[in-house]
Amino acid sequence: VLVVARAAAATRAASSGVAARSTLRTAPHRYKAVVVGGGVVGTSVLYHLAKLGWTDVALLERKVLTAGSSWHAAGNFHALNGDPTMSAMQKYTMELYDDIERESGQSCGVHYTGGVNIASTAERWRWMRAEWARHRTLGIESRLLTPAECAELVPILPQPGDAAAAAAPPILGGLFDPAEGTLDCSGVVTAYAKSAQRRGAHVEQHAMLESMAPTGDGAWALRVRVGSDGTGVGDAHGGALVDVHAEHVVNAGGL
Repeated sequence: VLVVARAAAATRAASSGVAARSTLRTAPHRYKAVVVGGGVVGTSVLYHLAKLGWTDVALLERKVLTAGSSWHAAGNFHALNGDPTMSAMQKYTMELYDDIERESGQSCGVHYTGGVNIASTAERWRWMRAEWARHRTLGIESRLLTPAECAELVPILPQPGDAAAAAAPPILGGLFDPAEGTLDCSGVVTAYAKSAQRRGAHVEQHAMLESMAPTGDGAWALRVRVGSDGTGVGDAHGGALVDVHAEHVVNAGGL
């Protein structure tokens, strides 16, 4: 099942309108920034660099987009986080999905189901109330729930009066965020990549980074195998070696 799902995700990414063949053989090989890794982190970095006006940037993916860990990610999103900076970043990202859908024409498969976080200890309940207060300052529209409201919104919880409720840990309250939900990770990656390309960035698939070294002037010299099958290093794995110069390199592979 996993093999079939992975192949389906790779097929969607490869046939989504993102350039599937590398242009490194003919395009200039000097970039202001090179991003390594064609998952959700790498494509997001590429998109935001292009959004800032950096058009001489490229993403290198050794196989196809989402071929690493993004194809099987759970795809859940939420803004509940103990770090206010991370909460603000998560809120920004959740609002960004609509923008990249419109810009790219690619669906992200976003479903806003809402999410309930449960507190069964006094310490957790105090933290949750503090988190709700922080949400108000960040513009996140969450709300506190009573135990009865938690049971109503989450039917799998022990219901008041049930025999199971007596044996279960007590529910002191909950925090509900209507903006939580799920999405299609492959769709998000493709939307980021297509939006970045429309802003002038380059997406190079089947382009595997084999080595990199500092040039002495603060930049980097990269050896890239173009047309590689992405399974390893060396001539036996196909493709031609190309030299690439980059002022900055972002390693987003395997994140």
